[in-house]
Amino acid sequence: METIELGVVETKEARKVSSAARFVPTKTNKRMRQISNEVNALLKGSIERREKAMKVGEMREHDERKNVGMSNKDVIKECKLFYFAGQETTSVLLLWTMVPLSKHSNWQGRAREEVLQVFGNKKPDGDGLNHLKIVTMIFHEVLRLYPP
Repeated sequence: METIELGVVETKEARKVSSAARFVPTKTNKRMRQISNEVNALLKGSIERREKAMKVGEMREHDERKNVGMSNKDVIKECKLFYFAGQETTSVLLLWTMVPLSKHSNWQGRAREEVLQVFGNKKPDGDGLNHLKIVTMIFHEVLRLYPP
């Protein structure tokens, strides 16, 4: 029983140390703070532009609903949440796409040929992505087999 309690205490102490480690001014922590500040600034600018547009186009309606809605800080938090949730979903889709493609090299080859045919050595763009029929079929099949 003492061993279990000691393990719990050690775990709690380890969490305190690991959560405090993010405040140590290491190169990685400084970069993380810089990225966080950049993201906050971008989102804040976007929110401010939207607020200006609302004031110009919908001044009266906006004034009536002034106390309704979220604060700028809440909107920034939600934007970050959507961004990271989208990244997670996309990375999981790509991971699960590799599984059937590794088993079916013929489809892997067809997808590769299609990408090379549409883009060649150019950087992929949105217009070209719309022309990737085989790749789209593969993604749809992966989503059917392994839903999020």
